[in-house]
Amino acid sequence: MSSSAEETTQEVFQIPRLTFGVELEFLVAWLYYGEPDRLDKVEGMPLVFRVAQGSDEEVAMESIQNEISRLFEAHDLPVEVTTTGYETPFAEEVLSKYSKIGVTTDPSVHEAPIFGNFKFAGMEIQTFVAPDDPEAFEIVDYIRSLLIRYFRVRVNPTCGLHVHVGQGAERFSPDRLRRISSLVWAAEPLLVMLNHPFRIANDTCEPQRERGNISRLGSGIPVFPPTHCRTENEEHNACVRYVAAEVRHGEALTSWREQNVSWREKRPYYVADYTKAFEDARRDGGDEPFQIRGEGPSNSKEDTYKVEDYGMNIDEVIEFRIDEYLKNTSTSTGAAPKERPESPEPAGPSRTRNIPRIKNSRPTAEQLNWFADHLGNYFQNILNINEGGRFTDPGVFEGQLRGPSHFDMVSFRAYTCMEYKSGLLRTIEFRGAEGNLSWWVKWWAKICVGLVRFAINAPVDEFIRVLMNCERSMKEEYVYDIIDLIDDLGLPAEAAAAEFRIKEIAGEWEFEFADNKEGDSFAEQEQEAADVADPDGIYSATPKIQPIKPT
Repeated sequence: MSSSAEETTQEVFQIPRLTFGVELEFLVAWLYYGEPDRLDKVEGMPLVFRVAQGSDEEVAMESIQNEISRLFEAHDLPVEVTTTGYETPFAEEVLSKYSKIGVTTDPSVHEAPIFGNFKFAGMEIQTFVAPDDPEAFEIVDYIRSLLIRYFRVRVNPTCGLHVHVGQGAERFSPDRLRRISSLVWAAEPLLVMLNHPFRIANDTCEPQRERGNISRLGSGIPVFPPTHCRTENEEHNACVRYVAAEVRHGEALTSWREQNVSWREKRPYYVADYTKAFEDARRDGGDEPFQIRGEGPSNSKEDTYKVEDYGMNIDEVIEFRIDEYLKNTSTSTGAAPKERPESPEPAGPSRTRNIPRIKNSRPTAEQLNWFADHLGNYFQNILNINEGGRFTDPGVFEGQLRGPSHFDMVSFRAYTCMEYKSGLLRTIEFRGAEGNLSWWVKWWAKICVGLVRFAINAPVDEFIRVLMNCERSMKEEYVYDIIDLIDDLGLPAEAAAAEFRIKEIAGEWEFEFADNKEGDSFAEQEQEAADVADPDGIYSATPKIQPIKPT
Protein backbone atom coordinates (compact mmCIF):
# COMPACT_ATOMS: atom_id res chain seq x y z
CA MET A 1 0.00 0.00 0.00
CA SER A 2 1.27 3.47 -0.83
CA SER A 3 2.18 5.65 2.12
CA SER A 4 -0.34 8.34 1.16
CA ALA A 5 -3.19 5.83 1.05
CA GLU A 6 -2.11 4.31 4.34
CA GLU A 7 -1.92 7.67 6.11
CA THR A 8 -5.33 8.70 4.83
CA THR A 9 -6.91 5.45 5.99
CA GLN A 10 -5.45 5.70 9.48
CA GLU A 11 -6.43 9.32 10.02
CA VAL A 12 -10.13 8.77 9.48
CA PHE A 13 -10.53 5.77 11.78
CA GLN A 14 -10.84 8.03 14.82
CA ILE A 15 -14.48 9.11 15.13
CA PRO A 16 -14.38 12.83 15.98
CA ARG A 17 -16.29 14.46 18.79
CA LEU A 18 -19.36 16.56 18.19
CA THR A 19 -18.87 20.15 17.05
CA PHE A 20 -21.32 23.01 16.68
CA GLY A 21 -21.80 26.53 15.40
CA VAL A 22 -24.51 29.14 15.91
CA GLU A 23 -26.05 31.67 13.52
CA LEU A 24 -27.48 34.81 15.11
CA GLU A 25 -29.78 36.96 12.97
CA PHE A 26 -30.65 40.42 14.27
CA LEU A 27 -31.17 44.07 13.40
CA VAL A 28 -29.03 47.08 14.33
CA ALA A 29 -30.75 50.47 14.61
CA TRP A 30 -29.00 53.43 12.97
CA LEU A 31 -29.52 57.13 12.32
CA TYR A 32 -27.83 59.82 10.30
CA TYR A 33 -25.67 62.31 12.19
CA GLY A 34 -27.89 65.14 13.34
CA GLU A 35 -31.11 63.12 13.46
CA PRO A 36 -32.86 63.15 16.87
CA ASP A 37 -32.70 60.02 19.01
CA ARG A 38 -35.88 59.79 21.08
CA LEU A 39 -34.44 56.91 23.14
CA ASP A 40 -31.13 58.47 24.15
CA LYS A 41 -32.33 59.13 27.71
CA VAL A 42 -33.38 55.54 28.37
CA GLU A 43 -31.19 54.14 31.14
CA GLY A 44 -28.90 51.33 29.95
CA MET A 45 -29.69 51.91 26.28
CA PRO A 46 -26.57 51.66 24.07
CA LEU A 47 -25.75 54.56 21.77
CA VAL A 48 -27.42 54.40 18.38
CA PHE A 49 -25.09 53.78 15.44
CA ARG A 50 -24.73 56.82 13.21
CA VAL A 51 -23.58 57.30 9.63
CA ALA A 52 -22.80 60.38 7.55
CA GLN A 53 -25.66 62.34 6.00
CA GLY A 54 -26.31 61.27 2.44
CA SER A 55 -25.02 57.71 2.90
CA ASP A 56 -27.25 55.03 1.43
CA GLU A 57 -28.41 51.90 3.21
CA GLU A 58 -25.64 49.77 1.70
CA VAL A 59 -22.97 52.09 3.12
CA ALA A 60 -24.65 52.02 6.52
CA MET A 61 -24.79 48.21 6.57
CA GLU A 62 -21.15 47.91 5.56
CA SER A 63 -20.15 50.40 8.28
CA ILE A 64 -22.04 48.42 10.91
CA GLN A 65 -20.51 45.17 9.67
CA ASN A 66 -16.99 46.61 9.97
CA GLU A 67 -17.69 48.03 13.41
CA ILE A 68 -18.94 44.68 14.72
CA SER A 69 -15.80 43.03 13.34
CA ARG A 70 -13.61 45.59 15.13
CA LEU A 71 -15.54 44.99 18.35
CA PHE A 72 -14.87 41.26 18.20
CA GLU A 73 -11.20 41.75 17.36
CA ALA A 74 -10.83 44.12 20.30
CA HIS A 75 -12.15 41.37 22.57
CA ASP A 76 -9.83 38.65 21.16
CA LEU A 77 -12.49 36.98 19.04
CA PRO A 78 -11.09 36.02 15.60
CA VAL A 79 -12.84 37.44 12.53
CA GLU A 80 -9.80 37.60 10.23
CA VAL A 81 -7.26 35.10 11.56
CA THR A 82 -7.96 31.59 10.36
CA THR A 83 -7.09 28.64 12.58
CA THR A 84 -4.23 26.51 11.26
CA GLY A 85 -3.05 23.01 12.06
CA TYR A 86 -5.75 20.96 10.33
CA GLU A 87 -5.19 17.21 10.48
CA THR A 88 -5.51 16.77 6.70
CA PRO A 89 -5.81 19.00 3.61
CA PHE A 90 -9.35 17.70 3.25
CA ALA A 91 -10.23 18.85 6.79
CA GLU A 92 -8.78 22.27 5.98
CA GLU A 93 -10.96 22.59 2.89
CA VAL A 94 -14.08 21.62 4.83
CA LEU A 95 -13.50 23.68 7.96
CA SER A 96 -11.38 26.70 7.02
CA LYS A 97 -14.42 28.78 6.09
CA TYR A 98 -15.88 28.17 9.55
CA SER A 99 -12.79 28.61 11.72
CA LYS A 100 -13.45 32.29 12.37
CA ILE A 101 -16.46 34.40 13.30
CA GLY A 102 -18.46 35.41 10.25
CA VAL A 103 -19.97 38.89 10.27
CA THR A 104 -22.26 39.45 7.30
CA THR A 105 -25.24 41.50 6.23
CA ASP A 106 -28.49 39.62 5.78
CA PRO A 107 -31.08 41.05 3.35
CA SER A 108 -33.69 38.52 4.53
CA VAL A 109 -33.68 40.24 7.95
CA HIS A 110 -35.54 43.54 7.83
CA GLU A 111 -37.84 45.76 9.84
CA ALA A 112 -41.24 47.23 9.02
CA PRO A 113 -41.37 51.06 8.77
CA ILE A 114 -43.06 51.53 12.14
CA PHE A 115 -40.29 53.09 14.25
CA GLY A 116 -40.27 56.68 13.08
CA ASN A 117 -36.89 57.90 11.86
CA PHE A 118 -35.00 54.81 13.04
CA LYS A 119 -33.53 52.65 10.29
CA PHE A 120 -32.38 49.06 10.69
CA ALA A 121 -29.61 46.96 9.17
CA GLY A 122 -30.15 43.21 8.94
CA MET A 123 -27.06 41.36 10.21
CA GLU A 124 -25.93 37.80 10.81
CA ILE A 125 -23.17 36.37 13.00
CA GLN A 126 -21.83 32.87 12.40
CA THR A 127 -19.75 31.55 15.27
CA PHE A 128 -16.73 29.40 14.45
CA VAL A 129 -16.85 25.60 14.53
CA ALA A 130 -16.17 24.54 18.09
CA PRO A 131 -16.16 21.25 20.03
CA ASP A 132 -19.00 20.76 22.50
CA ASP A 133 -16.93 21.97 25.44
CA PRO A 134 -18.55 24.14 28.15
CA GLU A 135 -16.08 26.92 27.28
CA ALA A 136 -17.31 26.98 23.68
CA PHE A 137 -20.88 27.67 24.75
CA GLU A 138 -19.64 30.45 27.02
CA ILE A 139 -17.91 32.04 24.03
CA VAL A 140 -21.24 32.04 22.18
CA ASP A 141 -22.82 33.74 25.17
CA TYR A 142 -19.95 36.26 25.25
CA ILE A 143 -20.49 37.07 21.57
CA ARG A 144 -24.18 37.82 21.96
CA SER A 145 -23.57 39.82 25.18
CA LEU A 146 -21.08 42.05 23.34
CA LEU A 147 -23.69 42.76 20.68
CA ILE A 148 -26.38 43.89 23.11
CA ARG A 149 -23.92 45.94 25.19
CA TYR A 150 -22.41 47.94 22.35
CA PHE A 151 -25.16 48.13 19.72
CA ARG A 152 -28.82 49.02 19.80
CA VAL A 153 -30.14 45.71 18.53
CA ARG A 154 -33.50 44.04 18.24
CA VAL A 155 -34.97 40.89 16.78
CA ASN A 156 -38.29 40.44 14.99
CA PRO A 157 -40.11 37.63 13.16
CA THR A 158 -37.71 37.80 10.20
CA CYS A 159 -34.84 36.75 12.47
CA GLY A 160 -33.83 33.21 13.33
CA LEU A 161 -31.48 31.44 15.71
CA HIS A 162 -29.89 28.47 13.93
CA VAL A 163 -27.69 25.81 15.51
CA HIS A 164 -25.47 23.57 13.35
CA VAL A 165 -24.30 20.26 14.85
CA GLY A 166 -21.67 18.08 13.21
CA GLN A 167 -18.50 16.06 13.69
CA GLY A 168 -15.86 18.49 12.49
CA ALA A 169 -14.81 17.57 8.95
CA GLU A 170 -16.45 14.15 9.20
CA ARG A 171 -19.98 13.31 8.09
CA PHE A 172 -22.40 11.43 10.31
CA SER A 173 -22.47 7.80 9.26
CA PRO A 174 -25.79 6.42 7.96
CA ASP A 175 -26.52 4.54 11.18
CA ARG A 176 -25.95 7.67 13.28
CA LEU A 177 -27.95 9.72 10.83
CA ARG A 178 -30.94 7.39 11.14
CA ARG A 179 -30.86 7.64 14.91
CA ILE A 180 -30.64 11.43 14.88
CA SER A 181 -33.40 11.72 12.30
CA SER A 182 -35.65 9.34 14.25
CA LEU A 183 -35.25 11.28 17.49
CA VAL A 184 -35.76 14.63 15.78
CA TRP A 185 -38.93 13.30 14.17
CA ALA A 186 -40.26 11.95 17.48
CA ALA A 187 -39.34 15.00 19.57
CA GLU A 188 -40.37 17.73 17.11
CA PRO A 189 -43.78 18.51 18.71
CA LEU A 190 -42.06 18.89 22.09
CA LEU A 191 -39.12 20.94 20.85
CA VAL A 192 -41.43 23.53 19.32
CA MET A 193 -42.76 24.32 22.81
CA LEU A 194 -39.51 26.19 23.47
CA ASN A 195 -39.84 28.28 20.29
CA HIS A 196 -42.34 31.01 19.50
CA PRO A 197 -45.58 29.62 18.01
CA PHE A 198 -45.25 31.81 14.92
CA ARG A 199 -42.25 29.74 13.78
CA ILE A 200 -44.61 26.87 12.92
CA ALA A 201 -46.36 29.21 10.48
CA ASN A 202 -43.11 30.08 8.71
CA ASP A 203 -42.16 28.41 5.44
CA THR A 204 -38.45 28.73 6.25
CA CYS A 205 -38.62 26.18 9.10
CA GLU A 206 -41.32 23.67 8.21
CA PRO A 207 -42.26 21.04 10.83
CA GLN A 208 -41.91 17.66 9.17
CA ARG A 209 -44.54 15.97 11.33
CA GLU A 210 -47.18 18.24 9.77
CA ARG A 211 -45.75 19.23 6.40
CA GLY A 212 -43.25 16.53 5.41
CA ASN A 213 -43.67 13.69 2.93
CA ILE A 214 -45.20 11.18 5.36
CA SER A 215 -47.83 13.66 6.55
CA ARG A 216 -48.55 14.57 2.92
CA LEU A 217 -49.10 10.91 2.06
CA GLY A 218 -51.44 10.51 5.02
CA SER A 219 -53.51 13.41 3.72
CA GLY A 220 -53.58 12.12 0.16
CA ILE A 221 -51.27 14.86 -1.09
CA PRO A 222 -48.48 14.13 -3.61
CA VAL A 223 -45.06 13.94 -1.97
CA PHE A 224 -42.04 15.97 -2.94
CA PRO A 225 -40.08 13.64 -5.24
CA PRO A 226 -36.41 12.90 -4.53
CA THR A 227 -34.03 14.93 -6.63
CA HIS A 228 -31.12 12.50 -6.69
CA CYS A 229 -30.01 9.13 -8.05
CA ARG A 230 -32.38 9.18 -11.02
CA THR A 231 -29.93 8.14 -13.73
CA GLU A 232 -27.72 5.15 -14.36
CA ASN A 233 -24.63 7.30 -14.64
CA GLU A 234 -22.02 5.66 -12.40
CA GLU A 235 -20.53 8.87 -11.04
CA HIS A 236 -23.95 10.37 -10.36
CA ASN A 237 -25.02 7.33 -8.39
CA ALA A 238 -21.79 6.96 -6.44
CA CYS A 239 -23.39 8.66 -3.45
CA VAL A 240 -25.46 5.59 -2.52
CA ARG A 241 -23.11 3.07 -4.11
CA TYR A 242 -19.99 4.23 -2.29
CA VAL A 243 -19.63 7.55 -0.46
CA ALA A 244 -22.94 7.41 1.43
CA ALA A 245 -23.03 3.63 1.86
CA GLU A 246 -23.14 2.06 5.31
CA VAL A 247 -19.93 2.24 7.36
CA ARG A 248 -19.20 -1.16 8.87
CA HIS A 249 -17.08 -1.90 11.88
CA GLY A 250 -13.43 -1.84 10.86
CA GLU A 251 -13.92 0.42 7.85
CA ALA A 252 -12.59 3.89 7.21
CA LEU A 253 -15.09 6.69 7.76
CA THR A 254 -17.05 8.50 5.06
CA SER A 255 -14.50 11.28 4.61
CA TRP A 256 -11.92 8.69 3.45
CA ARG A 257 -14.31 7.63 0.69
CA GLU A 258 -14.86 11.27 -0.26
CA GLN A 259 -11.13 11.65 -0.76
CA ASN A 260 -10.84 8.45 -2.80
CA VAL A 261 -13.36 8.84 -5.59
CA SER A 262 -13.05 9.95 -9.21
CA TRP A 263 -14.56 13.42 -8.89
CA ARG A 264 -11.87 14.34 -6.35
CA GLU A 265 -8.94 13.56 -8.64
CA LYS A 266 -7.95 17.22 -9.10
CA ARG A 267 -7.74 17.81 -5.36
CA PRO A 268 -4.33 17.64 -3.62
CA TYR A 269 -5.49 14.93 -1.25
CA TYR A 270 -6.85 12.62 -3.99
CA VAL A 271 -5.40 9.10 -3.77
CA ALA A 272 -7.41 6.71 -5.95
CA ASP A 273 -10.94 5.75 -6.90
CA TYR A 274 -12.02 2.64 -4.98
CA THR A 275 -15.70 2.74 -5.99
CA LYS A 276 -15.60 -0.41 -8.10
CA ALA A 277 -13.51 -2.36 -5.61
CA PHE A 278 -15.88 -1.30 -2.81
CA GLU A 279 -18.89 -2.53 -4.76
CA ASP A 280 -17.20 -5.84 -5.52
CA ALA A 281 -16.40 -6.34 -1.84
CA ARG A 282 -19.97 -5.52 -0.81
CA ARG A 283 -21.42 -7.80 -3.45
CA ASP A 284 -19.17 -10.85 -2.90
CA GLY A 285 -17.72 -10.48 0.54
CA GLY A 286 -20.58 -11.11 2.91
CA ASP A 287 -20.39 -8.81 5.92
CA GLU A 288 -16.61 -8.30 6.11
CA PRO A 289 -15.40 -4.70 6.30
CA PHE A 290 -13.83 -3.05 3.26
CA GLN A 291 -10.16 -2.38 4.02
CA ILE A 292 -7.51 -1.31 1.53
CA ARG A 293 -4.21 -3.08 1.04
CA GLY A 294 -1.85 -3.23 -1.92
CA GLU A 295 -0.65 -0.39 -4.13
CA GLY A 296 -3.87 0.81 -5.72
CA PRO A 297 -7.47 0.06 -6.67
CA SER A 298 -8.28 -3.37 -7.97
CA ASN A 299 -11.35 -5.34 -8.90
CA SER A 300 -10.03 -8.40 -7.08
CA LYS A 301 -11.74 -9.05 -3.77
CA GLU A 302 -8.61 -10.57 -2.22
CA ASP A 303 -6.45 -7.57 -3.14
CA THR A 304 -8.74 -4.79 -1.97
CA TYR A 305 -10.06 -5.74 1.44
CA LYS A 306 -9.38 -8.13 4.26
CA VAL A 307 -10.58 -9.13 7.69
CA GLU A 308 -8.64 -11.17 10.22
CA ASP A 309 -9.80 -14.75 9.94
CA TYR A 310 -10.98 -16.11 13.26
CA GLY A 311 -13.45 -18.44 11.56
CA MET A 312 -16.26 -16.23 12.87
CA ASN A 313 -18.51 -13.45 11.64
CA ILE A 314 -17.67 -9.86 12.49
CA ASP A 315 -19.78 -9.80 15.69
CA GLU A 316 -17.91 -12.84 16.97
CA VAL A 317 -14.62 -11.18 16.06
CA ILE A 318 -15.52 -8.21 18.26
CA GLU A 319 -16.48 -10.49 21.15
CA PHE A 320 -13.25 -12.47 20.74
CA ARG A 321 -11.12 -9.31 20.80
CA ILE A 322 -12.83 -8.02 23.95
CA ASP A 323 -12.21 -11.32 25.73
CA GLU A 324 -8.59 -11.35 24.56
CA TYR A 325 -8.08 -7.82 25.86
CA LEU A 326 -9.50 -8.65 29.27
CA LYS A 327 -7.39 -11.81 29.49
CA ASN A 328 -4.15 -10.10 28.40
CA THR A 329 -4.67 -7.16 30.75
CA SER A 330 -5.09 -9.43 33.77
CA THR A 331 -2.12 -11.60 32.78
CA SER A 332 0.26 -8.66 32.48
CA THR A 333 -0.67 -7.37 35.93
CA GLY A 334 -0.75 -10.76 37.62
CA ALA A 335 -4.32 -10.20 38.72
CA ALA A 336 -7.22 -12.58 38.25
CA PRO A 337 -8.89 -12.38 34.83
CA LYS A 338 -11.31 -9.51 34.66
CA GLU A 339 -15.00 -10.18 34.34
CA ARG A 340 -17.12 -8.16 31.99
CA PRO A 341 -18.90 -5.42 33.91
CA GLU A 342 -22.66 -5.69 34.07
CA SER A 343 -24.68 -2.88 32.58
CA PRO A 344 -25.65 -0.48 35.36
CA GLU A 345 -29.26 -0.13 36.36
CA PRO A 346 -30.89 3.02 34.97
CA ALA A 347 -30.35 5.90 37.35
CA GLY A 348 -33.27 7.86 38.74
CA PRO A 349 -33.88 11.54 38.01
CA SER A 350 -30.83 13.67 38.75
CA ARG A 351 -32.93 16.64 39.85
CA THR A 352 -36.41 17.69 40.92
CA ARG A 353 -38.38 19.70 38.37
CA ASN A 354 -39.54 23.13 39.44
CA ILE A 355 -42.66 23.70 37.36
CA PRO A 356 -45.78 21.64 36.66
CA ARG A 357 -46.03 19.92 33.32
CA ILE A 358 -47.28 21.97 30.40
CA LYS A 359 -49.94 20.95 27.93
CA ASN A 360 -48.41 19.82 24.64
CA SER A 361 -50.89 21.69 22.51
CA ARG A 362 -50.34 22.89 18.97
CA PRO A 363 -51.65 26.14 17.50
CA THR A 364 -54.86 25.62 15.57
CA ALA A 365 -55.25 26.57 11.92
CA GLU A 366 -57.17 29.64 13.05
CA GLN A 367 -54.36 30.71 15.34
CA LEU A 368 -51.70 30.20 12.71
CA ASN A 369 -53.69 32.19 10.19
CA TRP A 370 -53.99 34.92 12.80
CA PHE A 371 -50.19 35.05 12.82
CA ALA A 372 -50.15 35.21 9.04
CA ASP A 373 -52.47 38.22 9.11
CA HIS A 374 -50.50 40.06 11.79
CA LEU A 375 -47.02 39.33 10.45
CA GLY A 376 -47.70 40.36 6.87
CA ASN A 377 -45.44 43.41 7.24
CA TYR A 378 -42.44 41.18 7.80
CA PHE A 379 -42.39 38.57 5.06
CA GLN A 380 -44.44 36.98 2.32
CA ASN A 381 -43.55 33.35 2.96
CA ILE A 382 -45.80 32.97 5.98
CA LEU A 383 -47.88 29.81 5.79
CA ASN A 384 -51.53 30.11 4.77
CA ILE A 385 -53.23 27.19 6.47
CA ASN A 386 -56.42 27.72 4.49
CA GLU A 387 -54.53 26.85 1.31
CA GLY A 388 -53.84 23.33 2.54
CA GLY A 389 -50.37 23.78 4.02
CA ARG A 390 -50.89 21.57 7.07
CA PHE A 391 -51.37 17.82 6.88
CA THR A 392 -51.96 14.79 9.09
CA ASP A 393 -49.36 14.01 11.75
CA PRO A 394 -48.63 10.27 11.34
CA GLY A 395 -47.13 9.87 14.83
CA VAL A 396 -43.72 8.83 16.13
CA PHE A 397 -43.39 5.31 14.73
CA GLU A 398 -44.42 5.83 11.13
CA GLY A 399 -40.84 6.49 10.07
CA GLN A 400 -39.89 9.05 7.46
CA LEU A 401 -39.75 9.53 3.74
CA ARG A 402 -37.41 12.44 3.90
CA GLY A 403 -36.58 14.69 0.98
CA PRO A 404 -34.07 16.88 2.82
CA SER A 405 -34.80 20.58 2.43
CA HIS A 406 -32.94 23.64 3.55
CA PHE A 407 -36.19 24.89 5.07
CA ASP A 408 -37.10 22.00 7.35
CA MET A 409 -37.41 22.83 11.04
CA VAL A 410 -34.38 20.55 11.45
CA SER A 411 -32.56 20.48 8.14
CA PHE A 412 -30.66 17.44 6.85
CA ARG A 413 -29.81 19.24 3.62
CA ALA A 414 -26.10 18.35 3.96
CA TYR A 415 -27.04 14.70 3.39
CA THR A 416 -28.66 15.04 -0.02
CA CYS A 417 -27.07 13.22 -2.92
CA MET A 418 -25.69 16.42 -4.41
CA GLU A 419 -24.02 17.41 -1.15
CA TYR A 420 -22.43 13.98 -0.85
CA LYS A 421 -21.12 14.32 -4.38
CA SER A 422 -19.75 17.84 -4.46
CA GLY A 423 -20.62 19.76 -1.32
CA LEU A 424 -18.67 20.46 1.84
CA LEU A 425 -21.68 20.82 4.15
CA ARG A 426 -21.96 18.10 6.79
CA THR A 427 -23.93 19.56 9.69
CA ILE A 428 -27.51 19.07 10.83
CA GLU A 429 -29.14 22.49 11.20
CA PHE A 430 -31.73 23.25 13.89
CA ARG A 431 -33.75 26.13 12.38
CA GLY A 432 -36.82 26.18 14.62
CA ALA A 433 -35.85 28.92 17.09
CA GLU A 434 -36.92 32.51 16.63
CA GLY A 435 -34.34 35.30 16.64
CA ASN A 436 -32.91 35.79 20.09
CA LEU A 437 -30.01 37.63 21.73
CA SER A 438 -30.83 36.83 25.35
CA TRP A 439 -29.32 34.48 27.91
CA TRP A 440 -31.30 31.65 26.24
CA VAL A 441 -29.04 31.42 23.15
CA LYS A 442 -26.33 29.22 24.67
CA TRP A 443 -28.86 26.97 26.39
CA TRP A 444 -30.77 26.33 23.19
CA ALA A 445 -27.47 25.46 21.51
CA LYS A 446 -26.66 23.05 24.35
CA ILE A 447 -30.04 21.35 23.98
CA CYS A 448 -29.56 20.87 20.22
CA VAL A 449 -26.07 19.40 20.69
CA GLY A 450 -27.26 17.29 23.62
CA LEU A 451 -30.11 15.82 21.58
CA VAL A 452 -27.67 14.69 18.89
CA ARG A 453 -25.27 13.31 21.49
CA PHE A 454 -28.03 11.25 23.09
CA ALA A 455 -29.25 10.01 19.71
CA ILE A 456 -25.89 8.55 18.71
CA ASN A 457 -24.74 7.29 22.13
CA ALA A 458 -27.82 6.16 24.07
CA PRO A 459 -28.34 2.44 24.70
CA VAL A 460 -31.06 1.00 22.49
CA ASP A 461 -33.52 0.47 25.35
CA GLU A 462 -33.13 4.08 26.57
CA PHE A 463 -33.46 5.39 23.03
CA ILE A 464 -36.68 3.45 22.41
CA ARG A 465 -38.05 4.49 25.81
CA VAL A 466 -37.67 8.17 24.88
CA LEU A 467 -39.37 7.57 21.52
CA MET A 468 -42.28 5.84 23.30
CA ASN A 469 -42.60 8.71 25.76
CA CYS A 470 -42.70 11.19 22.87
CA GLU A 471 -45.52 9.14 21.35
CA ARG A 472 -47.35 9.04 24.65
CA SER A 473 -47.06 12.82 25.07
CA MET A 474 -49.16 13.32 21.94
CA LYS A 475 -51.97 11.05 23.20
CA GLU A 476 -52.25 11.95 26.88
CA GLU A 477 -52.18 15.36 28.56
CA TYR A 478 -49.69 16.29 31.28
CA VAL A 479 -47.79 12.97 31.28
CA TYR A 480 -44.62 13.94 29.39
CA ASP A 481 -43.47 17.35 28.20
CA ILE A 482 -40.38 19.15 26.89
CA ILE A 483 -38.83 19.35 30.37
CA ASP A 484 -39.17 15.58 30.80
CA LEU A 485 -37.55 15.10 27.40
CA ILE A 486 -34.55 17.30 28.18
CA ASP A 487 -34.09 15.50 31.50
CA ASP A 488 -34.22 12.15 29.69
CA LEU A 489 -31.54 13.36 27.26
CA GLY A 490 -29.21 13.62 30.27
CA LEU A 491 -29.24 17.43 30.36
CA PRO A 492 -30.31 18.47 33.88
CA ALA A 493 -28.80 21.97 33.73
CA GLU A 494 -30.42 22.57 30.35
CA ALA A 495 -33.76 21.36 31.72
CA ALA A 496 -33.53 23.87 34.59
CA ALA A 497 -32.77 26.63 32.08
CA ALA A 498 -35.75 25.56 29.97
CA GLU A 499 -37.96 25.78 33.06
CA PHE A 500 -36.80 29.35 33.61
CA ARG A 501 -37.52 30.20 29.98
CA ILE A 502 -41.01 28.72 30.24
CA LYS A 503 -41.65 30.91 33.28
CA GLU A 504 -40.64 33.94 31.21
CA ILE A 505 -42.85 33.17 28.23
CA ALA A 506 -45.80 31.43 29.93
CA GLY A 507 -48.02 34.51 29.92
CA GLU A 508 -47.20 35.74 26.43
CA TRP A 509 -47.52 32.33 24.79
CA GLU A 510 -50.54 31.33 26.91
CA PHE A 511 -49.23 27.99 28.12
CA GLU A 512 -51.58 25.69 29.99
CA PHE A 513 -50.15 24.04 33.13
CA ALA A 514 -51.26 21.14 35.28
CA ASP A 515 -52.63 22.49 38.56
CA ASN A 516 -50.27 22.53 41.52
CA LYS A 517 -50.97 21.20 45.01
CA GLU A 518 -52.56 24.44 46.21
CA GLY A 519 -55.14 24.26 43.45
CA ASP A 520 -54.18 27.56 41.84
CA SER A 521 -53.00 27.27 38.25
CA PHE A 522 -49.30 27.78 37.72
CA ALA A 523 -50.06 30.16 34.86
CA GLU A 524 -51.86 32.48 37.30
CA GLN A 525 -48.98 32.35 39.78
CA GLU A 526 -46.50 33.21 37.04
CA GLN A 527 -48.53 35.95 35.36
CA GLU A 528 -45.64 38.37 35.75
CA ALA A 529 -43.04 35.93 34.39
CA ALA A 530 -43.28 37.37 30.89
CA ASP A 531 -41.74 40.59 32.21
CA VAL A 532 -38.83 38.97 34.09
CA ALA A 533 -35.58 40.88 33.41
CA ASP A 534 -32.75 39.24 31.55
CA PRO A 535 -30.44 37.45 34.07
CA ASP A 536 -27.49 39.38 32.66
CA GLY A 537 -29.04 42.59 33.99
CA ILE A 538 -29.24 44.20 30.55
CA TYR A 539 -32.40 43.42 28.66
CA SER A 540 -33.91 40.50 26.83
CA ALA A 541 -33.57 40.69 23.07
CA THR A 542 -36.49 38.46 22.16
CA PRO A 543 -39.30 39.20 19.70
CA LYS A 544 -42.42 40.62 21.30
CA ILE A 545 -45.49 39.44 19.44
CA GLN A 546 -49.06 39.66 20.65
CA PRO A 547 -50.39 36.51 22.35
CA ILE A 548 -52.34 33.97 20.33
CA LYS A 549 -55.73 35.67 20.22
CA PRO A 550 -58.10 32.95 18.95
CA THR A 551 -58.83 30.30 21.59
